[in-house]
Amino acid sequence: MKLNDKKGFTLIELLGVIVILSVIVMITVPIVQDKITESRKSAFLASVNGYVRASRMKNTEEGTTKFTIADEKITPEVDYKGEVQGKGVIEYDSMGKVKVNVWNGTYCAVKTYNDSDVQIKSDIQDYTACMNA
Repeated sequence: MKLNDKKGFTLIELLGVIVILSVIVMITVPIVQDKITESRKSAFLASVNGYVRASRMKNTEEGTTKFTIADEKITPEVDYKGEVQGKGVIEYDSMGKVKVNVWNGTYCAVKTYNDSDVQIKSDIQDYTACMNA
């Protein structure tokens, strides 16, 4: 039997494969994490926009001007199909313009009376700052 008849991988070949896989992981993990973060922000933003639509119906029908989001519900009760996340306030002025401050523990959704859309503020780190934004 010859020494060269052995089958299998050498240590150098295995280390080469491990290095290549490590490089691939180092490149892809941050990209995937960024996509997950953006998806979470988008989902929260979509939820808050849903709260605004549901509260707008109640505001139009009954003239309710302030809605509180807490304990997984919106008070006064609105017709919202879905899980209520976070805590905060949705307010309407006499002209029907809306102001939004909602904190979900990670992100702050804010809209002033003059803004056209709800936005996620990344620089806000706590509930109190979110309510004052």
